[in-house]
Amino acid sequence: MALAVDGQAERIFEAYWDWLLAHSDEYQEEGGDLYSLSEVLAVLGDPSAPSVYEQAFERERQSRIDVDGGTSDRLDIRRIVIKAWLGQVDEAVADLEILIRTPALLNLYVLRQCLDYWPLRDHPRFQAILEDPANSQPLDLDTL
Repeated sequence: MALAVDGQAERIFEAYWDWLLAHSDEYQEEGGDLYSLSEVLAVLGDPSAPSVYEQAFERERQSRIDVDGGTSDRLDIRRIVIKAWLGQVDEAVADLEILIRTPALLNLYVLRQCLDYWPLRDHPRFQAILEDPANSQPLDLDTL
């Protein structure tokens, strides 16, 4: 999937990937940049992206960082992005259909504007999520 003319985006992502790999030991305890690496790998179509994501998740869990509330939702969002870029579009959209109705760091503006969701843009169910008026209403937190 080409994001820019003449592979420009791929060269940028590969340079970022090389930098992250070279500095991964510095982030041993937090895993935060490994999350970013997993997304970059997914954009590049590298099938190792899910395992890098799981490694980051495990590092975060082991370092006793609380993985609840907004953090869990953010992690689910990253999984959706990875699935989308690896071509698992139906799975990514199915996850979005659930996540869009939960309090999270996700909203219609992000789905429309963020390049993370670019691979989903032509999927009919993704378009339905964007067009559903219920998804632009405030969530009733008492019913969740």
